[in-house]
Amino acid sequence: MEGGRARRGGESFERQKRERPKAEFRALRETIGMTQGFLASALMVGDRSVRRWEGPDDRYYPPDDAWDLVDAALRRQRRVVALALARVDETARERGGYPDVVTLTYWSSDEQYVAGSRVSDGGDWRMANANSRLIAFALSRRGVRVAWSDGPTAPGQERIEA
Repeated sequence: MEGGRARRGGESFERQKRERPKAEFRALRETIGMTQGFLASALMVGDRSVRRWEGPDDRYYPPDDAWDLVDAALRRQRRVVALALARVDETARERGGYPDVVTLTYWSSDEQYVAGSRVSDGGDWRMANANSRLIAFALSRRGVRVAWSDGPTAPGQERIEA
């Protein structure tokens, strides 16, 4: 593949399409909260290239470096979510039960995220919010109520930053 444009008709391209369809690429990118613009910037390509990789036109397919970036971000997201949940579970063991409520941060802008985040994960505020949504879902399955903080919380207030 060159410049995100897949070669047509080759066995490799057809196999790739069957193994990892374009829909999977878009679904994973959206699951991790990565915008097309963020992906394009990280890969130093235009937004139009990313739209083509995800669009119905079979001439364009996400190149390996795009898949690698999305896959790495997905692994990072799984680690962050697992660590946050482990922290809540550890607190539950220490206290003899889950807390009534856990406060999660939900950022409203990149400026707010850069100024207030204690985490340097290479992502942006939308990706941090995607992590928070997954953590909230898992906590609700444990019966823990989630409160949302619009950016940094007051000192001393317990929160989980994803």
